[in-house]
Amino acid sequence: MENFESKNLGFSAMKELIRKATAPLTKSLREVHELMLPMFKRLSELPDQEKTLLSHLAERGWFLPLDFLLGLPVSGLDSLTQSTKCKSDAEIDRSIVEFYTKRLDEVLNSLIMVFSERKHLFQSAFKAHKRKEYDLSIPVLLASADGVCLDMLGVKLYSKRNGVPVTKDALDDKIRCLAVDKIVDVFFEPLRSGSAFSFSENEMKKRRASDRNYMVLNRHEILHGSDVAYGNEVNSLKAISQLEYLACVKKFLEHREKSVA
Repeated sequence: MENFESKNLGFSAMKELIRKATAPLTKSLREVHELMLPMFKRLSELPDQEKTLLSHLAERGWFLPLDFLLGLPVSGLDSLTQSTKCKSDAEIDRSIVEFYTKRLDEVLNSLIMVFSERKHLFQSAFKAHKRKEYDLSIPVLLASADGVCLDMLGVKLYSKRNGVPVTKDALDDKIRCLAVDKIVDVFFEPLRSGSAFSFSENEMKKRRASDRNYMVLNRHEILHGSDVAYGNEVNSLKAISQLEYLACVKKFLEHREKSVA
């Protein structure tokens, strides 16, 4: 400090020198911050945006794999969310049908790897799908999804308690001690809010009363024999998408459980 004083540099002078020296850096940091603000805002909105997207698709009976969602850039998620709002249900179906049709073998291999004890069921269902025997593929796929959920979470996939899917509490109990960030946590939304597959008979009637074109796959109607016109490619692929979704959930949970063990 004596050296500084000897040069007539007191504390105030030192402070001014430092301010002048760092002024360009301060200006650059301010500019970077201003440039990044929109990005930070978009990132903070991602969970809500993903939640809206996944809920909308689940109401149509569609599910997307976690890897696909995590691999989307912000602009891609924007585009996908907007397309589900602007496109008709038929257009949405066509887009996702193409996505899953190209990946059938990949999805089958993934299901066999994750749920190996059900290999024969998946192979039979996928063979029926490829032969366009959708009346046969769909019940097996829906029943298998119920079974793997029971194994994974200890509850049935399509059951509700007081109107709330039982998978909600079972899932939340499972992930309570796991490190799950907000964006990934939203991926579980279909297990918390349910999907078209688990709608009650009354709920289906209400939706069809308000929308005459609402003809979405419903597990109860199929397995109880009241829906005899469910057998088509779109519905079979929806059932396949649900199974891949559950496989993604299981892989994620097992990975996180190992990391905290």
